[in-house]
Amino acid sequence: MILGMNITDSTCDFGLALTSMGCERTLASYDQSRYLTLQIVYLAVGVLTEIASAIMYWRAVKHDGSPVQQYSFMLCSYASLTMIVRGADPTSYGHIIPRPIGAFLTDSCTAALYSV
Repeated sequence: MILGMNITDSTCDFGLALTSMGCERTLASYDQSRYLTLQIVYLAVGVLTEIASAIMYWRAVKHDGSPVQQYSFMLCSYASLTMIVRGADPTSYGHIIPRPIGAFLTDSCTAALYSV
């Protein structure tokens, strides 16, 4: 029984496109302006929410907020930080951040927000 060609011979790693030269072109390179826009959105949202989380955490500490309230703002701050880091390579299409690390950042951001 012949199974045919191995799928790994005709595909590339996630985030790379198969061209005549091999797996050298990133998916993000096909539309760089939209990818740059996505990076800017991720960074802007991350920075704005990080600032908001820091202000709210500072207010909770200053006015003797409950520990649960302070932990909630710390989790929001962590989620914001993951957005900033993921802004370097949203969805791993630029092949900058390895896929497992990007997936961890996405999942831990979601977990932090669900915990709040």
